[in-house]
Amino acid sequence: MKQLVKINDLTNSTHQKQCLIISKSIFGDLYHDISFFEPKKNIISLVALKNEMAVGFLIAHFINTKKIKLDCVGVSKKFQKQKVGTQLMYYFIKNKLSDSVKIVAHAWKNKDGINAQNLNIKFGLKPILNLGKIWVNECNKSFKCPYYKGRCTCESIEFSS
Repeated sequence: MKQLVKINDLTNSTHQKQCLIISKSIFGDLYHDISFFEPKKNIISLVALKNEMAVGFLIAHFINTKKIKLDCVGVSKKFQKQKVGTQLMYYFIKNKLSDSVKIVAHAWKNKDGINAQNLNIKFGLKPILNLGKIWVNECNKSFKCPYYKGRCTCESIEFSS
């Protein structure tokens, strides 16, 4: 796979701040805070770098030794549709997980379709359950949702390997 970006563990505080800016631009203000990007036990945090600037991130946490939840994959709007998410997922699966670990991920469904659906399917994750409007009590209250139009309309789709 041709490398557009370099993938590193997300330990640099400057890169963490850059990831927060990316998050705000694609998920809305206050969806994540800086602590989301800080290293923690049982969490895998990766950053995609282009010329030493963060252009994407992947955060996952172990539920147990056999199961991990892919919390978030975010790619700067300027770098979307350029295989940055693919490179993050490839690195994550090939370098951070054993073959026996099951991956669970949630993607949101809105009028534009299901975000991350193609990425999840590309790496063997299948949609298994529509969890409905799980963000309805937080949408545009605890965070500013970019899809909010007077009410919460996004649904959560669970994917699993």
